[in-house]
Amino acid sequence: MVLETSEITHRQQELVVVGTGTIKGESVVTRGHIYLFSVAEVVPRPGVSESDLKLKLLSSEEVRGAVTTLSPVGSQGFVLAAQGQKTMVRGLREDLSILPVAFMDMRFHTSISKSPTGTGLCILGDAFSGLWLIGYSEEPYKMQLLSRDLENPSISAADFLPSEDNKELFVIASDGDGELRFLQYDPENPKSERGEKLLLRSTFHTGDLPTTMTLLPRTSTSYEAPPTSNNIDASSPRSSEVMHVDSPVVRPKAQLLITHSSGAIALITTLDEPAYRRLTALQNILISNMDQPCGLNPRAYRVVETDGMGGRGVIDGNVVKRWLDLNSHHKANTADKAGARAVWDVRGDLEVVLGLGGGMAFMA
Repeated sequence: MVLETSEITHRQQELVVVGTGTIKGESVVTRGHIYLFSVAEVVPRPGVSESDLKLKLLSSEEVRGAVTTLSPVGSQGFVLAAQGQKTMVRGLREDLSILPVAFMDMRFHTSISKSPTGTGLCILGDAFSGLWLIGYSEEPYKMQLLSRDLENPSISAADFLPSEDNKELFVIASDGDGELRFLQYDPENPKSERGEKLLLRSTFHTGDLPTTMTLLPRTSTSYEAPPTSNNIDASSPRSSEVMHVDSPVVRPKAQLLITHSSGAIALITTLDEPAYRRLTALQNILISNMDQPCGLNPRAYRVVETDGMGGRGVIDGNVVKRWLDLNSHHKANTADKAGARAVWDVRGDLEVVLGLGGGMAFMA
């Protein structure tokens, strides 16, 4: 992570941050360490060209309690560290000591901490007390509880996910039963109890235990690429019209990569409203008309649970991609029933959802 290495010049550098914990029994206080390493170039060993890098220890700090999670926070190059029942924001001083500047008391055991780059928002997942949304300010240094999930599920993984138009920010969390919870912070909504409650917008049962979530930038597909002279077919009847389009197509900016304890990899991608409506209708048609493996109903364990806010279901990528197995006649007929203007509308939606342009697919 990128951390500030000088209080005078405010120079920031990419460092490797490691947290440890030493447990020696109930009668001995648990201790932990925070280590900061820089990556230095050295002379490689003869015949081993990949040995030209080495970790150099810059600083270490002994703390009370095991260090369970680490994350960068804010714009000044500080690190958020969960140690025992406290969560602290720490910075590197000129004497190479790791000084705490702000802290917050948690209830039990903090298992997850995530913060979008350059922002003061962060989420803390408690293993027994649900998800907390924290606001961090740098002038003065302070951590403040903004909202939390009042249902207190055990959190195994969590991360932020911006909406398709980047105007809303959602929090995706998974509990110990393998259920994804789509949460939103909306203090203006009366059901949020003046912002103290994270609103549950939707749920999705994975049938597995998610272990990590990582927010990644999503590459544009061929259907979303801005029209240029290289990707426009001159023989197309609309080529002369498309050539004059100046503004690029608005597309999703991020996607969420999820790994599971069984080794499965999942992908959550945001969609615009027309694509969501088409794929929802397509999913319902395929579930009703196609035979399911072992007679299992894909709707099982997928009933949407919300806070009464009119939540919407999550499209299952494994179901909608079965449209690709149909013949040309059934593809056109199903696409027409789903409200698509042509087969290419559905193909474009599936390329976004399933990553057919080179990505991976599990769900969307």
